[in-house]
Amino acid sequence: MQFSTLFFVAAFLPVFIFIYGIAPDVKGKNIVLLLFSLLFYAFSGVPGLVLLLLMTFLGFLSARIIAKIYDAAGLYEHSFAAIDEEFEAPALTERKKSATKKANIVLIATVAIDLIVLGIFKYAGFFMELFKASAGNTVTVPSLFLPLGISFYLFKLISYVADVKNGKCQAADFFHVLLYTVNFHEIAQGPITRYPAMEKALDDRQQTTVLFSEGMWRFTVGLFKKTILADHSGKLAESFLPVILEGHTMTKGGVLFGSLFYMLQLYLDFSAYSDMALGLGRMCGFIYPENFNYPYLAGSVRDFWRRWHISLSSFFRDYVYIPLGGNRVPFYRQILNLLVVWALTGLWHGGSLNFILWGLYYFAFIVLENISRRRNQNKKQSIASLPVRILGHIYTLLVVYLGWILFRFTDFHTLGTVLACLFGPMKEAFLSAQERLTLFNNLYFLLVSILACFPIGHGIMQSMETGVRQSFRSEKREKDMLDHEMRMYAGERSMHDQYGNQALSDVEADDYAAREQESHEHAVKRLEGRLRIRTRERGRREWTFYILRALLGLVLLFLSVLSMAGQSYMPFLYNQF
Repeated sequence: MQFSTLFFVAAFLPVFIFIYGIAPDVKGKNIVLLLFSLLFYAFSGVPGLVLLLLMTFLGFLSARIIAKIYDAAGLYEHSFAAIDEEFEAPALTERKKSATKKANIVLIATVAIDLIVLGIFKYAGFFMELFKASAGNTVTVPSLFLPLGISFYLFKLISYVADVKNGKCQAADFFHVLLYTVNFHEIAQGPITRYPAMEKALDDRQQTTVLFSEGMWRFTVGLFKKTILADHSGKLAESFLPVILEGHTMTKGGVLFGSLFYMLQLYLDFSAYSDMALGLGRMCGFIYPENFNYPYLAGSVRDFWRRWHISLSSFFRDYVYIPLGGNRVPFYRQILNLLVVWALTGLWHGGSLNFILWGLYYFAFIVLENISRRRNQNKKQSIASLPVRILGHIYTLLVVYLGWILFRFTDFHTLGTVLACLFGPMKEAFLSAQERLTLFNNLYFLLVSILACFPIGHGIMQSMETGVRQSFRSEKREKDMLDHEMRMYAGERSMHDQYGNQALSDVEADDYAAREQESHEHAVKRLEGRLRIRTRERGRREWTFYILRALLGLVLLFLSVLSMAGQSYMPFLYNQF
């Protein structure tokens, strides 16, 4: 089951939200979330669910063993504090070293088992194909099913055991570990949320109306991006440049626009699933970290990977690159560490040589940018001018654009043919008649898809939301000023009633009190008028924002449901001419 299916949107999600909403407390909500997550995963196959339960139990057991090792050594009493070994007891130092060594063995064994399981189900076919090619195509390659989200949940379990080993979180019970692993918000396509980031929310979170509303909006936007923009971009990419070129007359324009639509499809598809996952989390009171930050705005390849699939990049940084030495080693070792990280990054995306080539492709550009940074790090840097920043964006987009071509074609012969057509001389017309018609009929769609890759719509909605927040602050400020005036006048009246004013006669004192009361009433009237204005302004902005967002959300949801139901909306939406 996927988020972008009619069954999920029309049946699974509403039933879940209703039952989750009536659950009395966090414990009850966790039980509902776990049961629905297991049901969600069971739709992908019971064998896959059994495997997930086994691997989750392995992660739970490994973390428990590490916790017992640390507890026996007394490390939890010191909360993993960095104590100067010169002043701590020699026995404690020896226990710490012994416990750390044992914990490392448990962690390494767990990671090895996880990677072996991942290799069997995700990469066995890849390695068997290589063996088959070397054996002269005489070996029958067995086919294995690919469990849903196996890369994501195994990486989550590895990070959990590693975080327990490093003292970043306590070992949890099996219920919490299973809920963290199988949570249907993230199981299919991430993000790879760390257990310490979810630990508190698992037992203490609030499901507010505002958070639920934000979650619904985020989910609806993601659903629209997936069903309308990403899916149609994929169809256009296949129309201009099919993965299997047999029987297709390739043109230079077809390669250019087919690769462009594929570039759009990848971002819109992946970011859409992240939007839906983050939206589902907010509906349940969880705040998951952002996974995509408009990567096509990046000004360098390094910046691109800080914005693209952030949870995966940070996983390789924290659990591979830094343990290998990171930037604390000589430069040649740093390059070797980067080579390992990018080879694994490419391999993680799929069992094919083109994915490894794609990872090494980015490794080359990262190394070149690191060399450039090292050469300039001792020089006085100035803020880059606008033309330099524009050139940086263009360079990054070109690198990413060519990278997605490497990513798309698993067959190297097809890849070579596509690259030869792209960079070679133009032998045919730039676009065929059918391609010109297809492009002409989808110009508006292309424009909308490109705009969806940049924070234009998000900026408009955020600006409106900021205006609502500012109106709340303005209203509160006026209330505080009114309360201050009331308190100050009450204090003055109390002082006057208690001590009076001995320098004035009774008549003068009464006249002074009357003037003070008149001034106070005038101030109160003025502040109340300002408060009414601020309240009306806040209400107008608030209702405008929420009504506009609700109406827009309903429109996006309606179009998405039409798409999922297979209705014929294409002449209305795509054929603008």
